[in-house]
Amino acid sequence: MASKLPDFDQWIDAMAAIVRLELAPEYRAGVKANLKTAAKMAALLDKTPLKDHAEAAPVYRV
Repeated sequence: MASKLPDFDQWIDAMAAIVRLELAPEYRAGVKANLKTAAKMAALLDKTPLKDHAEAAPVYRV
């Protein structure tokens, strides 16, 4: 990835404090793993070139 990943432990602590969440220690590793996965997915989207006329779709259909 081009950008450096954040310190997820600090991020978890900060976000938990903001929303007043008491995160049990046994869940921390799972939360961290999911954040890393989300960051990698976001990085893939970030580096995808968009055309100048691209707009967000108002309705998504499967």
